[in-house]
Amino acid sequence: MLKNPFKRDAGHGRGIVASDSRYLEIVTALKIQSEKLNRTAQRLVSRGKELFEQCVRAQQEGDTGRATIYANEIAQLRKMSRVVVRSQLSLEKVILRLETVKEFGDVMHVLGPATAIIKHVQSDLAGVVPEVAENLRYVDEMLEGLIIEAGSVTGSIT
Repeated sequence: MLKNPFKRDAGHGRGIVASDSRYLEIVTALKIQSEKLNRTAQRLVSRGKELFEQCVRAQQEGDTGRATIYANEIAQLRKMSRVVVRSQLSLEKVILRLETVKEFGDVMHVLGPATAIIKHVQSDLAGVVPEVAENLRYVDEMLEGLIIEAGSVTGSIT
């Protein structure tokens, strides 16, 4: 017999709550992707510092062409860095929301917005950090599955 991924919390007003293992799997996957984004952001900052030093050195040597090339590359790195950091913060927001849902059980009102955020982050990262974007697609599929299961369980109980 299949285990019901949702349980009714008898008398505590919590309603239907997804099983701990499903949430744990999703939250763990999101935390891993968030950490990958953190490492990527750190690498981008480090590379930006290196390029800035090279830009300054080229400017001091009077090589304005090379300094311009470095400056343009620094600008691109900073744009990528902003996307990565913004995406990481969005994932942290989803993680916190899902952890709150786990405690208080408001499944249906949180999963929809969480998937929307993950899809947005996924599209932002597709050209910057493709590995994380692909992994977020997997997380999104798991969340969509939870939404479908939560909807079918909620519909059959009420």
